[in-house]
Amino acid sequence: MRIEVVQAPLLDDRQRALLSMHSLLNILTVLKGELQLLRLSSGDEHAFAGSLGRIEMIRQSLQDTEKTMYEIGRIDDTSDLLVDEISHFLDSLPEEADEAAINLSLDNVRSTFSVLKIRSAEIVERSDDPYAWVKTDITRLKADFARVLLAMEKNSRGGYGIALNTSTSQPDDYRISFEIVSPGDSEIFMPLVLRDVMRDLLANARKYSPPGSMISARLENDGECLRFEVKDNGRGIPPGDMERVVAFGERGNNVDDKPAMGGGFGLTKAAYVTKRLGGRFWIDSTLDKGTTVQLEIPRRVL
Repeated sequence: MRIEVVQAPLLDDRQRALLSMHSLLNILTVLKGELQLLRLSSGDEHAFAGSLGRIEMIRQSLQDTEKTMYEIGRIDDTSDLLVDEISHFLDSLPEEADEAAINLSLDNVRSTFSVLKIRSAEIVERSDDPYAWVKTDITRLKADFARVLLAMEKNSRGGYGIALNTSTSQPDDYRISFEIVSPGDSEIFMPLVLRDVMRDLLANARKYSPPGSMISARLENDGECLRFEVKDNGRGIPPGDMERVVAFGERGNNVDDKPAMGGGFGLTKAAYVTKRLGGRFWIDSTLDKGTTVQLEIPRRVL
């Protein structure tokens, strides 16, 4: 079943603020979970109290853009606090602690926090106008997506693998291809906010597909339109839910077993941003066979 989303999702000011900062929400949730696991492993109920408090302050600020920008401005202080608390944590570990599990969690914390700093810098970059069109280096864009996907793999704690090179993939790996086509070869002209949308849609495709699935993404600027498509062979969307899954906080009734770490706003944000940019947005899905999400945005003239 294929539908076109004709109207942008209706959002109030709080919901729009949450969507604009959605790229931070998943990262903060992962960080909080890892630090809580480390706290349990140490037996110290006060471990990482400062970092967890700061993470919660950022999470609470996401409904107010001005407050979020203030917290982002303190990201280096938060980083210093986390480094200090990691050092204290390692000094106070009991002898019986599971060193391998702790090192894995610490590695996840460090890599996730590095992504948080990158996303924070992106939000500052687009603070004046998130819908501004800019020339984006294709190699750097691909590297950013590879970093996100490999962070997903690491945070799964061995639950799944992600193969960006399908020739070396294992049977249970998610095999992900990401193609970018642009007349400029090395650069593509695109809205700043579109990076968030693409990451969200790719993460959704992974989340709702079983290990071993093939997921393809393609971004193309043909000189007239900017097109993005993500295709998976996952569980699909029930026909009766197709119209409502773009509404704020709504998901298909067949995904209750999948926690919405970021709030379940991925499709909402994608549809909202596309319509704000004067574009068209489609969802094509068959239950238990997969989903294709497509968007098309008229190209802004340089």
